[in-house]
Parts: sequence; structure tokens; C-alpha cells
Amino acid sequence: MSRDAFYPVPGVSIDDLLLDTHNPRIRHGQDQNDCLMRLLRDRANFVNLCKDIVARGLTPEHILVSKNVEGKWVVRDGNRRVAALKLLKKPGLVQPADTALFNTITKAVNTPGTNVPAQIDCLGCDDEKTILDYLELKHTGENQGIGQRNWSSLLKSLFNIQANVRDDYKRAAQLLLWVEERGYDVEDDFFISTLQRGLNADTLALIGFAVQDDELTPTLPEHQAYALAARVVRAVATGEVNVKREGEPGSIFTTEAQLAFFTDVRNELGPAIEKPAQDPTADPPQTGNDPNAPTPSPASTPTAASAGDAAPSADVNQLAGKPSRKPSSPNTAPRDRICLFGPRKNASPGVPIPDTEPKVQSIIVELRKLNPHDTPLATTMLLRALIELSNEYYRTTNSLKGVSDLHRSIANTADHMKTTNKLTEQQHDIVMAYTRSDASLLHIKNLQATIHRSTHHPNGQALNTMWDDIGCFVLACWR
Repeated sequence: MSRDAFYPVPGVSIDDLLLDTHNPRIRHGQDQNDCLMRLLRDRANFVNLCKDIVARGLTPEHILVSKNVEGKWVVRDGNRRVAALKLLKKPGLVQPADTALFNTITKAVNTPGTNVPAQIDCLGCDDEKTILDYLELKHTGENQGIGQRNWSSLLKSLFNIQANVRDDYKRAAQLLLWVEERGYDVEDDFFISTLQRGLNADTLALIGFAVQDDELTPTLPEHQAYALAARVVRAVATGEVNVKREGEPGSIFTTEAQLAFFTDVRNELGPAIEKPAQDPTADPPQTGNDPNAPTPSPASTPTAASAGDAAPSADVNQLAGKPSRKPSSPNTAPRDRICLFGPRKNASPGVPIPDTEPKVQSIIVELRKLNPHDTPLATTMLLRALIELSNEYYRTTNSLKGVSDLHRSIANTADHMKTTNKLTEQQHDIVMAYTRSDASLLHIKNLQATIHRSTHHPNGQALNTMWDDIGCFVLACWR
């Protein structure tokens, strides 16, 4: 693909632009009106595009065109935008088939200050191979850094802070920016959701920060606050701490575990936690019916939290006047269990597989018979097959375009699941981490090495952990 093959095509009339009847989003368009109707299958998003063009104008991204045998301009990239412009110019294109859409578009066009362009500047190309290379590169993801890289959760949060937009990970992003400004390098794929989960007024106070006017402000000398904050960031970056289920090694899933970890960091690096002065003549603190109950630790004393921050680590049941639930202690750690899906005896791991998919049903039945510690290779192969077939089922059901390489396909599917609320932000981040790591079984090179090389050998704990991390993705494929 050569940049020299592209050339500017200024001032092309919207009426003179033809929608591409064979565009992947359109497919087999019989005529221009049929092309428009096919794009309107994704009606909600199409209407949003029309409203955005009305409100903010057309994006500066190129509309790519080429000439057909009749010498007319055909849109090769940007069909949705051109179709939206055509409909905004002539809402009657959908009459009488869709009166509701006609009224919506007409109302948008009649908004004061609206100025829908009658002609636009395009980018032309006459070489078909160059066009196809460009389209593949643009629409199939990162392509090992050649294509456009999607923003990670960290980068999205940093952009939102810059744009002064509300963000769920704001405190974590502020802390990361603070340590980076002082020389600590943070990777783009940093698990910002894990860090955010651990931050509240109590834990921030332990590493020397408070929230003032919606900004993080050090309450300790800068060198001390930096040492504490960098220690926490490093623990998240290396996986020393995580948000896996309670009881997993390094888990900071609960408020108690979060407070314990941050207290350990403070005790490790100092300064010592100051204990509040006590009146020796005062009565001992009340701790319920047990006069010998221990006094609460100073480290767990709540501090004032600003609006929008996580709540202090008080027990919710205690605040509600209810007895606290004692956390259960499993006899077997989750990573050591002898069945991938846990102890449930039903045929599938929480979601029924339709009878139209007997192979997937059989895979699940066989996986339930395998002990991942005794049969790691067999478990690996079946787990990989389950993930691949589940992903394929979801993409077919939701009419998603094919993507080469399983890890890229899963990343694309996870993005779609996130937009449709089938995966939470945290679940999405964990799945994406597996798609980025070339040590993951989702990568074909690592899978082949696991099968063919003596140096690569899976183990039961890793397989159990992998299922715990991305089982949510498999389940979402069948819901």
C-alpha cells in the first residue's frame, strides 16, 4: 500500500456519491435505496450518528472513494457517514416505510443552527489492491501495531480526566499520573480497575494522600508519599495483588483485604502510623457485649471522604445494626480444585448450552470428568476448544465480522460484550489482559508450544485460574 496512490477529491456533491453495494456492512445491495435500508438495520446507532453530525458536524476522517466503470464516485470507506448525510438532506428517503424515523431525522435537521453540508471533500484511489489493503488495516484492529490501537481502560481514563469528563477510575488515574510525573513509568495496559478497587479514603490516607477539591493531595512529605504510592502501583502492575475472588493469593477483593494490604505497605516503608492520643481517665471503648473485645486498630479509623470516592471500609452490616457475616473459609483453594468448573453437578457451568450445539455440550461434559492437575494437556485442549467455539457462536449470533487470530477475535467480542453490558468493566479488562499476553493459551504460538515443546507445560492451578478469570466471557457467549 502506497500513500502516493491516494489523491484529494474536493467538493463532491452528496447526491453524486454512491453507496457501495458490496460493502461488508451492506452486502448485496440491490440499489441505493436498498443500501440505505440495510445500513438502517443498526437503527439506534445510525440515528445517533445522524444526531452527532447535526450537533458537531462531520468528522475530519477521510471518506474514501473510487470510480466505477461509469465514472461515478463509489464510497469505499465511510458509507454510514455518507448515508447519514443523504438522509439528513432528504429525510423523505425513508417515507412512507418508516414514519417514526422520518420524524426523528426531520426534527434533528430543523434544530436551530443546523447546517448539513451539500458537498464534502473526499480521498480518492484508483488501485483496488491499495484500497483493500487500507480497508483491512483500518477495520481489523491493531495488527501487531500496524493498525489503529484501541485505548486501554487506563488511556480512556486519562483522556476523560483531560477532557474533564466523569470517569469511574478517576482516583486511580490521578495517582498514576502523580507517580509518573515523578519518574515512575506506567504501562498502557496497567490494570487500573484493580488499583481503583483498592482506593478509598482510608487506604489513600495510609499511603499519604487525601482528596481536596476533587484532586489528590499528598499529606506526607513528597518522597514518602512517592515511595508508598509507587509500591502500591508496582504491586498491581506485577500481579502481586489482584481482584480475584476472596481467598485467592494476593486478592484485595474485600475492603478488609484492601485495608490490610495498604497497612502492610505503610508498615513496610513508613512512616509509622500515628496513634491518636487517649485520655487515660476515659472509659474503655464500647465493643458490644464482650467487655474483653479488642479496641479497633488506629489504621482502620475512617477519615473524611470526598463526594464520589469509595466508602470507608466500615462493615455494612454493623452500620445497619445487623451482625456481621463471618467470611467462609473454603476447604480447598479455588486454584487447587479438581474440576475446572467447580463442584456443581449440572451439565454446563451455569448456562445451558442449546441442543443445536452438541459438540460444546460434549466438551463441557468431558471437562467435568477431567482433573486439571492430573490431565493438564487434555484440559488445555478442551478448554481452548470451548473458548473458541463459544466465541464463534456469539459472533455468529450477533452478526459480527470475522477477525483473524483467536486472541484478536476474543478482544473484539469482549469489546462488543462491554457495550451491550454482558461484561462489566472489570471483567472486560481481565479478558483483554489475556488477549494481549503472548503467554496466554489464546495465542496460537503459545498453544502450539504447549503441545509440541517439552519446555512448555500447563499446570492445573494455571488452568483453574484462567477459567476463574475468563469464564465470565464463555458464559456471556451463551446468554
